[in-house]
Amino acid sequence: MEPEILIVDEVLAVGDAAFQRKSLGKMSQVADAGRTVIFVSHNMPTVLRLCNVGLLLSSGRVVEQGDIQSVVSAYVRQGMELAGERHFEPAANADLAFTAVRLRDCRDRISA
Repeated sequence: MEPEILIVDEVLAVGDAAFQRKSLGKMSQVADAGRTVIFVSHNMPTVLRLCNVGLLLSSGRVVEQGDIQSVVSAYVRQGMELAGERHFEPAANADLAFTAVRLRDCRDRISA
């Protein structure tokens, strides 16, 4: 298989270490041959290692594009804004459960 464009969607989220190595090897081989690899992932360390250009989507719309560091920073900021406070539904049979987690800044404001 010698694709001009290889689309890899969350492939590193599944499979064992050998499968992941094989997948990374194929992506590198395609990229080294001057062809395009579109890598879809939420694993930011791997994205930073493998990519030089990024595209951030939210609800199907482009919200950031450009060099990978800028796009990853926007992704992290977006996630942090959403994650300043999170509530959980405890299981009905739980003896102990988290019901909420909040991040607070030095002024005791909920922050990311």
